[in-house]
Amino acid sequence: MWSSAYGAAGVRRWRAVLIAALVIVGPLAAAPAAGAAPRKPVNTSLPTITGAPEERQTLTASPGTWSSASIVTYAYQWRRCSSSGSSCVDIAGATASTYRLVATDVGRTLRVKVTARNASGSTSASSSQTAVVRSAPPPPAPPVNVSPPTIAGTAAEGRTLTAGEGSWTGSPPMSFTYQWRRCDPAGDACVELAGATSKSYTLVAGDVGATVRVVVTASNPEGNASATSAQTAIVMAAPPGNDVVVTAAGDIAGSPTDSAGTAAIIEQIAPNRALTLGDNAYTSGTLAEYLNNYDPNWGRFRATTSPVPGNHEYHTTGAAGYFQYFGSQAPAEYYSFDLGAWHLIALNSEIDMSSTSPQLQWLQNDLAANAGRCILAYWHRPRWSSGTVHGSSTSLDRFWRTLYAVGADVVLNGHEHNYERFAPQNPDGAADVNGIREFVVGTGGASLYSLGTPIANSEVRGSTSDGVLKLTLHPGSYDWQFVPVAGGTFTDSGSDSCQRTDDTTAPSAPANLTATPSGGGVRLAWTASTDNTGVVGYDVFRDNVLLERVTGTTFTDAAVTPQTTYSYVVKARDAAGNVSEASNTATATAATVTTMTVAPDADSAVSEGSPTTNAGSSKSLRVDGGTGVHVESDLRFTVPAGSAPIGRATLRIHAYSETADGPAAFGASNLWTELGVTWGSRPSRTSGVVDDKGAIAANSWAEWDVSRLVTGPGTYSFTLAGESTDGVDMYSREAADLRPQLVVTYG
Repeated sequence: MWSSAYGAAGVRRWRAVLIAALVIVGPLAAAPAAGAAPRKPVNTSLPTITGAPEERQTLTASPGTWSSASIVTYAYQWRRCSSSGSSCVDIAGATASTYRLVATDVGRTLRVKVTARNASGSTSASSSQTAVVRSAPPPPAPPVNVSPPTIAGTAAEGRTLTAGEGSWTGSPPMSFTYQWRRCDPAGDACVELAGATSKSYTLVAGDVGATVRVVVTASNPEGNASATSAQTAIVMAAPPGNDVVVTAAGDIAGSPTDSAGTAAIIEQIAPNRALTLGDNAYTSGTLAEYLNNYDPNWGRFRATTSPVPGNHEYHTTGAAGYFQYFGSQAPAEYYSFDLGAWHLIALNSEIDMSSTSPQLQWLQNDLAANAGRCILAYWHRPRWSSGTVHGSSTSLDRFWRTLYAVGADVVLNGHEHNYERFAPQNPDGAADVNGIREFVVGTGGASLYSLGTPIANSEVRGSTSDGVLKLTLHPGSYDWQFVPVAGGTFTDSGSDSCQRTDDTTAPSAPANLTATPSGGGVRLAWTASTDNTGVVGYDVFRDNVLLERVTGTTFTDAAVTPQTTYSYVVKARDAAGNVSEASNTATATAATVTTMTVAPDADSAVSEGSPTTNAGSSKSLRVDGGTGVHVESDLRFTVPAGSAPIGRATLRIHAYSETADGPAAFGASNLWTELGVTWGSRPSRTSGVVDDKGAIAANSWAEWDVSRLVTGPGTYSFTLAGESTDGVDMYSREAADLRPQLVVTYG
């Protein structure tokens, strides 16, 4: 038909089309070659296992990937292997895609074998081994006591007992609290001792003839439980004299070995209490530094340690590492306790110490409640020091005046890494038989500092050996001994009386009290009282409320409201705590005052490291003690005349970084220019320290009282300088805002 219809040419064209079509579609319809076998599955990636390798957890197998498109099924076989993944054996019945781990699997690994099957046959592949299977954690459980708490220590008045928690089971984390109880001689009829909730407890006179138990309560998220120790032996009265021994040192541990020598001394002495004087763990007092550097040595007697923090502890916000490490041994930022016949006060030189601070108000109340006692107070920074790194700190003046006013006996400090003993002195630095004796004991193990020219009342100094101060506290007196570490040769020893006496004669009443409005406040003055043993201070009352304790016969009440009338009386106090009758009453009406905020004419930082560089156009100021490279800042103000005499002047600068140890303010020469001053040409100082700062928070105003320099209209320059290596950055007058100020009060 094609031949007749289209001719030979047409037939040829259709034949070509047909052949081409067969070429294109032929393979799709091609049958398997004669004799070729169907392909079994081929694994292209191994099976995998997911899930936690832990007893009672479920593992899930993924079959991996396979090349065959006609697989019908996967079969699974779980296998238990050695810890290295070898020597595997099939687990009977474990043929699902999941497997729940059992106790037999603990310490072993598992693999899964996957068998892929299609019409042509089957092929198997095994996974990698799991990690070694671990035991399941025990189910959550509340605390259960296994062995009762224990008590270590000698059952004698003035000695310290320490609780052991005993043994407990239960889910972590687990914490412990303590309650000490006084019982009859048989250990029955126990009553709780108020406030005795620390791990340690110092026995007092009321415990003599009784026994003591401790109740330990363990708590975890599942609940709590308590267990009681056996009773102690019957508490004996203190040996004759009721002597107690304390050891003290500060600036202790910058490495795990720094304090090994001083710790050995303390263990040999075996004191009733070990006192730390701050900077216990360098460089920032973190919990890790306490555990790594402090704990290997001084940690051995942590249960009988009563610590205070230093500036390095506050390199960590809120001294968190210090409080975490010591726990109940550091019950608050400041605290007190009795030891033998003495009252010990642990203060904090790194927080607010101003006259209106909670700390100073607490101190006044604590001293009032312990009038007539032998008093030992301790904190980090020394009020007096001949050291060359930090030296004396006027910021501690309030502590000294408050302690002196009640006849305190001993003050212990660190900060300067050396030893120094002072004669008794008053808060103004004058020798005084009724004064306070200060010991600087920064010899706990950190590198030692050199000493400079001895200042007034310095009796003994040493900077060649680490060591600890041993104090034996007797009723009415004390002995001291500086004990050097092995190989050290420097020592010091002596004795002195405690100012507590049996005196019951009160001083005469202060006379001729006057109250005069002055400088925005009210100035009081009176005639000194007399006493058979000597007056140590005066209590100033405003409207029948205690306002301040002072040592002189004048006081200015600056916390007044203009046009308000106030009434004042003054009472005298002696070393035995006897208080006089009140003085006459004096009244005054506070005058109206005006305040002016003066901007600086010039300011600049200068650096010892760049002695010819001027920074007068910088937007910031800085003070840094550095390590051999100091940075200071100078400011100049012009104070105008006011409508009344100047009553107060306050230098205010805004800090945008924090420091644990702020700079001191000094008067300075006016012979300098903002764009010309350098380290080499910086103004000379015209006064000693006017005011000294402790810690300064970031993004806060720091204030220095410069009232004794700014006495009238005129030009005044100030230098801010310090010895701390923890510098502080502040805004200058070139900053956009928060510029320095001199706040002047007239009236």
